This record gives sequence, structure tokens and C-alpha cells, in this order.
Amino acid sequence: MTTILSAKALTYVSEAPRRFGRRKHEAFKLGPFDLTIEKAETVAIIGGNRSGKSVLARLLCGAMQPTDGEIIFHQDAPHSSTAAKQQWQKQQVRMIFQRSSESLNPALTIGGILHEPLKLNTDLSYAQREEKIAAVLSQVGLLREHYFFYPHMLSDGQQQRVAMARALILNPSVIVADEPFAALDPSVRSQTVNLILQLQRDLGLSFVFISHNLGIVRHIADRMVVMNEGQIIEAGRTDTLFRWPKHEITQRLISAHQSLIPQASDGKRLK
Repeated sequence: MTTILSAKALTYVSEAPRRFGRRKHEAFKLGPFDLTIEKAETVAIIGGNRSGKSVLARLLCGAMQPTDGEIIFHQDAPHSSTAAKQQWQKQQVRMIFQRSSESLNPALTIGGILHEPLKLNTDLSYAQREEKIAAVLSQVGLLREHYFFYPHMLSDGQQQRVAMARALILNPSVIVADEPFAALDPSVRSQTVNLILQLQRDLGLSFVFISHNLGIVRHIADRMVVMNEGQIIEAGRTDTLFRWPKHEITQRLISAHQSLIPQASDGKRLK
């Protein structure tokens, strides 16, 4: 496979917040560790609260800067300057947040929301932007008429599709999704999973999923990364880790997931 993104000795250290001159919490440290993402691959990152999953997601897409180490995008940038190259890399790694309703500007129509990244990052004319927006709305299963809707006029599932459209609008190579299914009901969640799989087949996208839902992880992820207290404690092929987890924390996470799966009277899982 072709490596499209890699993190080398990636480290992030947060400052311990202070309150009335005293430290309220200890500083959080992520890493150092290495991580690679292959082309058209889905990598799931799992772990408990404060394990560092969301921090890692924000580092990968450039929303936060590492304290040490580097993130390398393995494609030739169309620009020569370092600043332009970094900006281009940020366009190539886009993020979808857990609650779309909170990440979409309520004062803008869906068309306005999708115009913004194109205006800021491309030289497309207004007519070209309109054409691009219409195409991406169709890609995510929305209608052209949704262009004129405001976010509050859409269902949770439709809002998540708008968030997906905003991530796709700059033709990225990698999409980082932080708990994208958590706020969706089961039927809509299933539709969104199928949409993501279809987009990956059609566009050759790589996905990085932060998720607590191990059922979805097992269904869609090629590889799984397990985090605890800012460290990668285990990583490997998804089926391998589900069948033969080595680390105690991985074993507990998978055991907790399997305990929720209905069992037949003979002890076998129900299909």
C-alpha cells in the first residue's frame, strides 16, 4: 500500500490549567509515538476518556500544533514555499466533528457554509464554486435544493451529511472524523456508515475514525489503534486485535463490547 500520511515522534504537552494560583489538573502529555495512514485505508482510534484520541485527531488535521515531532503528508504539494505547502496539507486532511449542529454556522445557508472553504482556499469563480457545491451535495446524498436551507431546517443525519460535504469540498485525501456517529440514531447511523464506505470506494479516501462504538469499528476499519493516557498501547489489523488482543486494556474494551451483543442459548452470538 501507499503511505499517504505519517506522524514521527509525535508529541503534544498541554499546560496544566491554574485556578487561584493552584494547579487544577495535571498537564496532559500525548506521545511520543509514530503512526502511518495508507491510501484508501480506514484506521480507527479507540480508548477511554482522556486517552488522547481527540487531541490526536486535531493534531493530524492541523487544528492543533504538536509540541515535538512532525506530521508528513506524502504527496507533492503544488507550491514551493513552506507556508503554502503547510496550508495545502491542511486542505488535504479535513475533519468532521461529533455534533454537526454545533459546527455549522446557524446564520448561513448550506450554500453559504460550503462557499466559505472554497473562497478561502481556491481561486474558483462564483459560477465554478456553485457547480462544485452542487456536485458535492449530490455526492453525500442531499438535494440541490438543500443549498438554500439553514442548518436548523435539517435533520441530524442531514446535518452530518453537510459536515461531510464541507470536508469533501476541497478534494482531500484524508478525512479525520471525531465520533461522527455518536449523535445519530441507529437507522441514520447505518446510512451514514454506508455513505462513508461508498465515498471511500469512489474517491479512494483514507479515513481516521475516533470512536467508542466497536461494532462500527469492526465493520469499517482496516486497522485499529488503542490509546491510553496519551500513548498507543496496541495497534494492528482490526480482526487480529478483536480475536487476539494482547494488552489488558484492549481486552477489557473488546470484552465490554462483546458483552452487549445478544447471545443465543448455546452461547453463540446471534447474527
